[in-house]
Amino acid sequence: MTTSPRLSDLTEEGFLAKLAARLPHQAQGLTVGIGDDGAVLEGTGRDGTVVTMDLLIEGTHFTRETLGTPRRLGRKSISVNASDIAAMGAQPTFVTVGLSAPGDWPVAFLDALYDGMAEACERYGCHIIGGDTTRGPSLHLSITMLGRLAGGGTGFLRSTARVGQFVYVTGWPGESAAGLDALLGRHPGRGPSSEARARWIRRHQDPHARVATGRALRALYADAALAMVDVSDGLVHDMGLIARASGVGIVFDPLALPVSEALRELAK
Repeated sequence: MTTSPRLSDLTEEGFLAKLAARLPHQAQGLTVGIGDDGAVLEGTGRDGTVVTMDLLIEGTHFTRETLGTPRRLGRKSISVNASDIAAMGAQPTFVTVGLSAPGDWPVAFLDALYDGMAEACERYGCHIIGGDTTRGPSLHLSITMLGRLAGGGTGFLRSTARVGQFVYVTGWPGESAAGLDALLGRHPGRGPSSEARARWIRRHQDPHARVATGRALRALYADAALAMVDVSDGLVHDMGLIARASGVGIVFDPLALPVSEALRELAK
């Protein structure tokens, strides 16, 4: 007798591929469906609408020891979605928030959590317009974000990379992971300086989405065959998404990666 595979037997990409095979990719008003950082809908006038959502779940994405302050967690919940919108070359516009929390969570914590969300929305120029709340066994945030894609079209996809193009990355890859390792006490020996450690923890707990960069690239290269992806799951992992979607190989020069000197020292 054959048994059905369990969710733990599949990678996230494997599970999403199974879902994509079962769900329609085309519908009236849909420009880009499953398979990118966001779906793209036909908008009003010349602009299109990007839709994305992300989950942040206690015990999976953070613990009470690693989340930092509630304001930081609130800002992060918005930023991780804004990063997906940015990867499509769009501008964040509206947000809905789903919140589940145990009855013993302090109301003051939740107030500060929403204050952090509001701060991040002000940073990116978007607005919270609604959502839902309920009681549950752990803190659970589900954020849906809309973005405006100027001029319509598809935005930047994962499937439009071409042979001969170069790879560019913004920021300092690896520092968020180093921050999580610092919070979990995983750094060996003497570890990094207190200044580097604090910076890495801030990168992990309070990331900034590259919205301005995405919009600038969209303004400059709207008609070019360029691929973009949010790299919050790791540079090599997420570049693999582009490689598979575009049917290309990607070669990295490790010495060319923008890795900070402090992180290089720690990696030794």
